Amino acid sequence: MMVSARKPSVADESGHVDPLDQVISLAEAAEIAGLSPHTLTQQAKRSRLHAKKVGHTWMTTRHWLALYLDAHHRA
Repeated sequence: MMVSARKPSVADESGHVDPLDQVISLAEAAEIAGLSPHTLTQQAKRSRLHAKKVGHTWMTTRHWLALYLDAHHRA
């Protein structure tokens, strides 16, 4: 069973979608993807998964996770 990294966008009354709703930690990304946080951290360090380190926490987006999974883990 494949788990989608895409979360439905939640718009406010004016139709604006907050892009920060799509930002997730690599720990959350690992849970979504069924991979270990260590694996995703290593992939981020090797620039295979687009992510940024904020303080001590690696962050990515649902979109970047979906692109990574499409390229590296889905048949």
